[in-house]
Amino acid sequence: MRLDWLAEDELPITPVTPQAQPWKLLVVDDDDEVHRVTELALRNFRYEGRAVEVIRALTGEQARALAREHHDLAVIFLDVVMETEDAGLKVIDYIRNQLNNRLVRIIVRTGQAGRAPEIDVVARYDINGYREKTEMTSDKLMSQLYTSLSSYRDLLALSSEMRRREEADNKLLQQYAQLQAAHRRLQSFARAASHDLQEPLRKIGLWTDKLTGALQVEPGSKVEEAAGKLIGYSARISDLIDGLRQSYQLETQETAISTVQLNALFDQVLAAVNKKHEAVELQTEVDELGSIQGDADSLLLLFSTLIEEVALNNPEQKTAQVRIETCPAHEDDALCIHIFCQGQGIEPGELAKMFEPYSRAVINGVPSTGIGLYLCKRIVDANAGSIEVQSEAGLGTEITVRLPVASQVSV
Repeated sequence: MRLDWLAEDELPITPVTPQAQPWKLLVVDDDDEVHRVTELALRNFRYEGRAVEVIRALTGEQARALAREHHDLAVIFLDVVMETEDAGLKVIDYIRNQLNNRLVRIIVRTGQAGRAPEIDVVARYDINGYREKTEMTSDKLMSQLYTSLSSYRDLLALSSEMRRREEADNKLLQQYAQLQAAHRRLQSFARAASHDLQEPLRKIGLWTDKLTGALQVEPGSKVEEAAGKLIGYSARISDLIDGLRQSYQLETQETAISTVQLNALFDQVLAAVNKKHEAVELQTEVDELGSIQGDADSLLLLFSTLIEEVALNNPEQKTAQVRIETCPAHEDDALCIHIFCQGQGIEPGELAKMFEPYSRAVINGVPSTGIGLYLCKRIVDANAGSIEVQSEAGLGTEITVRLPVASQVSV
């Protein structure tokens, strides 16, 4: 091996930061002179303020043991022919495939290139450089170590970032699984709570009717008035429970986006509204409305709630009139729907708060449920739409809903 490259003009000594751990360099060679010369050449070497700790191995077996012990090796200068002709090649295979260490930079440095030709070694083994000892001058040794440490530093940073992201992803997956489990428990509780609360309310109304009938309560008496209030309060609580259940469903259910024919949708809306309000004669006019991309269930809830809250909220009313039409002005990017409801109308002071959550705006002389119109506003807002209400006392109310044609109605 050539030793004449070891001159007295090595790199000047650079102070090392006390906290900086040295880079670990494993030199694997069965020639003691190679170790001595390498250590002497690198005694003043610094990279990014860190020195190099040279670790010796005279055999392939020692190299494998040291690789197991020092998992943070940065660079390996590795001879091929030692106790066996392929001892160094076996070390490469062990580090890459058994220890699964892809970070350490392995530089083959051989004095018998004929026994391990460069092209064969590079093609078959995961190495990062191939040098013959006869060409390994001081400058080339330094240059090789600089580039190897630079590569190792970058790979280490990348590996650290990948581990950080993997840990973050795993944490997110765990949190998602916990949220899913909590969501299922909450769904089960919401269904049970809704049923358990609604059932007593239905029985209150049923038994109140039976009791007033059995007692032959005189029409207009205080007892009949009290019974009516009791039934009304029960209905109010029932509507509030329905509103809370619908609010929860909007928060949690997945939407099914499809092309919704709005005339067919309003047929469903009016059928559901008529069934719920059988005592009211609902007179309707519906124009040709076209279609929209959206979630049919959310649209059904939106328009049925608007009609119920604005046109059918007075339990004493016998008739109601609703007209549904598209806006006169054609808008290419939005669908505009007018809903006209006859009734007492809404006072200006009530208009400002009718879409606020749990605010019981007075509509047609009767307080609203406090949540239904809030849900309507949320559905519209979630889809970059708008909703406006105009009303005059004694003349009725006009609701204008605008939704993008490509709307995906969800929350």
